[in-house]
Amino acid sequence: MKSIITIYIILFSVLASAQTIVNLDGTPTYEEQGKYYKDINNVLNPFVGTYLYTNGTTSFKIILQKKENSSFNNYYYEDMLIGGYQYIENGIEKVNTLSNLNNNHSNGVLYDIHANNIMTGNGRGQTGFSPTEKWVTGYIDEPSSDTGHEIFFIRTTVNGQEAVKIFISSVSATVAVPENTLLPSSPNYPTYEYLELIKQ
Repeated sequence: MKSIITIYIILFSVLASAQTIVNLDGTPTYEEQGKYYKDINNVLNPFVGTYLYTNGTTSFKIILQKKENSSFNNYYYEDMLIGGYQYIENGIEKVNTLSNLNNNHSNGVLYDIHANNIMTGNGRGQTGFSPTEKWVTGYIDEPSSDTGHEIFFIRTTVNGQEAVKIFISSVSATVAVPENTLLPSSPNYPTYEYLELIKQ
C-alpha cells in the first residue's frame, strides 16, 4: 500500500509540473502559468547568426542565438532569440555586450537582446511585406543606463548575401536605477533608422 501511495505522489508531481506546449508563432499574448511557448515552426532559426553593419569607421555587430525553454521564474517558459552587440562609432567603441552571451542565464530576458514576438506580413508600422513573411520584435538593452528600446528584425539580402534589416525604436523604457544616476541623453546605438547587417 505504501508503494502505491508513493507512485501516486510521484505521478501527481510529474503531472503538476508538466508544461502545456503552445505554438509561439501565432500567439499574440501569453505569459500563462505552466505554459511553454515553443517555436514549433522554427521561425526563429533563420535569424540565428553573426551580423555586421559597417559604414566607414562606424560598425554595429550583433550575434543572435536561439534559447529554448527560457524560464520566467518557473512561471512560464518560452523560446526566444538572445543576443549581444558591439557598437563602434567613428572608431570609438560605445558599447560591447558580446561577452554576456557566455553566461548561461535561465531567463533569456537577462541577455542584452531578447526577441520572440513573431509578426506576419504588415503590422506595427511596418509595410512592404508579403502576407506570409515572418519577422521578429523584441528589446535591446543598454547596460550602462538600464534603458532599453524595441528592436525589429527582418530577414533580407544585400548584394546576394543573407542579412537582417533592423530598426530600433526611438522610444525607450527605463527600468529602476539608483537615485541620482545620470542617464545618457541618447543611447549608445543608433535609433530610428533602418540598418542592414550582413550575415558573417
